[in-house]
Amino acid sequence: ISPINDIVAFFKILFLLLRLKPKIVHTHMSKAGTLGRFAAIFLNIFGLNIKIVHTYHGHVFEGYFEGFKTRIILLIEKLLGKMSDALIALTEGQKNEICQKYHIGPCEKFHIIPLGFDLTPFLSQRRATRKNGNIKIAIVGRLVAIKNHELFFNASRILLDRREDVEFWVVGDGERRRELEAFVKSLNIDQKVKFRGWIKKMQQVYKELDLLVLCSLNEGTPVTIIEAMASGVPVISTDVGGIREILGQRIKSVKEDSVFHCERGILCTTNDPKDLASAMEYVLSMNIKEIDAMTTKAREFAVSTFSKERLIADMERLYRILIEA
Repeated sequence: ISPINDIVAFFKILFLLLRLKPKIVHTHMSKAGTLGRFAAIFLNIFGLNIKIVHTYHGHVFEGYFEGFKTRIILLIEKLLGKMSDALIALTEGQKNEICQKYHIGPCEKFHIIPLGFDLTPFLSQRRATRKNGNIKIAIVGRLVAIKNHELFFNASRILLDRREDVEFWVVGDGERRRELEAFVKSLNIDQKVKFRGWIKKMQQVYKELDLLVLCSLNEGTPVTIIEAMASGVPVISTDVGGIREILGQRIKSVKEDSVFHCERGILCTTNDPKDLASAMEYVLSMNIKEIDAMTTKAREFAVSTFSKERLIADMERLYRILIEA
């Protein structure tokens, strides 16, 4: 947070909107959403009639800041929610969390519009057949506290005690890299963990993977899960944000009501590394037919739900409703 930079950004947005006089201002993310909506609200006070839309790709109400800052952010978001014309959540679960748990915005202002992507590069990939090599398990994302890499590494340590034919990839970079490298070394698994940094052509990564794991403490709709699904890679995730809707209906309990085999992936409802290790071990024990059934359903879901064409149509429909209101 830089007050000076934020003030400069606010006035730049204000003057841009004053020049363009748009019918709709649609903001994304926390900081941009705050500055952009306040600028539009300010201009509306002086006679403009700008419709204000904001998309929540996740939220920063838990796991990001200490208590006082979080309370201030919540107060600001509640104010902005009341003064926005439409609020967009990516999933029903995310909408319920933001609206009912955090009481942001009237629930009737919320619209469910999932993300949309060009998934073609991932659909054209087919995972490489493993030949006498290690099983590759990855976590993808920024190296920040909210991604909960420690859970991944602790579970990896447990899994390595059970089998040696696995290696773990950390794709992404960030402020915690040195800290996490030291943590991996303290677990004595540094020979099995590869920090890959940021990789532009992620389709090549998914082609090599046997399993993708998401351990986040807070998420909206994780892009990496969707990309992995489109690529035919099995996924395991913690129970955050809209993950339940992405993974689908529970088929059976894998471990004591804490790990579930769902239609399109494996859901781990705790932050216990033993449970996550069990989830990993379960996927690695599945036969080809079971894996193919799960990943085929996941790929079909990703294509039908997260296409860019569907996103454009949904947004155009909402914009027309707002303009004609």
